[in-house]
Amino acid sequence: MKGIRKPYVKNPLEPHARRAFIKFFKERNNIELIENPDQFGIDLVSKRFSVELEGRNCWRGGDFRYDTVSLLERKKEKDYLKSPVPGFFVAYNNKSFEPPFQDCEMLITPLIILRKYINAKLVETDAYNVPKDVEAPELRVEVPLNEWKKLVMKKEIIERTKNGS
Repeated sequence: MKGIRKPYVKNPLEPHARRAFIKFFKERNNIELIENPDQFGIDLVSKRFSVELEGRNCWRGGDFRYDTVSLLERKKEKDYLKSPVPGFFVAYNNKSFEPPFQDCEMLITPLIILRKYINAKLVETDAYNVPKDVEAPELRVEVPLNEWKKLVMKKEIIERTKNGS
């Protein structure tokens, strides 16, 4: 069963978010990540693991107020969910990368956790989340919030990386 898929639209804030996450992982864990040159692959890679980033617009303020995190059905086809290479999926507050910058709350989970939910029962996206250019809702898998760890990136990192530094 497949829902109607919305067309892919590149997030204009994503280049800034990628730079900030590279700096965040370097300063927090001394992990050297780089942007993946494969534009269709996972977003950030290192010698040890990879990171998929996904900006979310549903956050209002700092706290994620839902009991689950949605993973769209089309993500099931991504190679990083099938790969044995360790990795993480990060859902972050997209609004943190718009001026005035704010601390960025994120939810992070190992890809191995997502793999156990990927074939779970699909549900329709709520009607209010359906983009205007889509005739029907996309299908999604709900991953319980207790499978995610909350981290916060301070706004100073976001400010320092806004112009490519």
